[in-house]
Amino acid sequence: MYKKLKLFFIHFLTKKYKMDSLYDRLTREQKSLLDWQKLSLNPSAIHILEANLDKVNWQWLSFNPSAIHILEANLDKVNWNALSRNPEAIHLLEANLDKVSWYMLSKNPSAIHLLEQNLDKVDWIALSENPAAIHLLEANLDKVNWRWLSMNPAAIHLLEDNLDKVDRYYLSRNPNLFKQEYLLK
Repeated sequence: MYKKLKLFFIHFLTKKYKMDSLYDRLTREQKSLLDWQKLSLNPSAIHILEANLDKVNWQWLSFNPSAIHILEANLDKVNWNALSRNPEAIHLLEANLDKVSWYMLSKNPSAIHLLEQNLDKVDWIALSENPAAIHLLEANLDKVNWRWLSMNPAAIHLLEDNLDKVDRYYLSRNPNLFKQEYLLK
């Protein structure tokens, strides 16, 4: 309800006060210079992409969580490698397991149930950076890639218990390295 009300007010205000987006204020020539690869990845550009399917970069669109309805209507153009990383595409991936990139799916936090059902296909290097997969990694420490795990924000407790295996370069990229609750432990 709140979302619909918010959209109504945005629509009302933009019509009443003629508040155009930056895109709407671009000239035709400026719009023609936009990078369609990056637009295809932009969740906010869906209405523009829908009107310009001939310009869409299907590989990058397959990563776009807001583009699922476009991808469903154009399965022959989907890049399954990219789609395997898309958190909103799980239902498409479940229906097309033969097309899944298990490397990319192993990085997808929304795909944990699929990975649990297909442990023999999991890419453990990629899974090591997946914050939603900590329980799988804890149960399979012999398969963990410690370099990639070192940058996993959900793995601080595993890293603390295995400091001799931590990759300090990748640990430096871990956003939870400086979180207070971990430092006070």
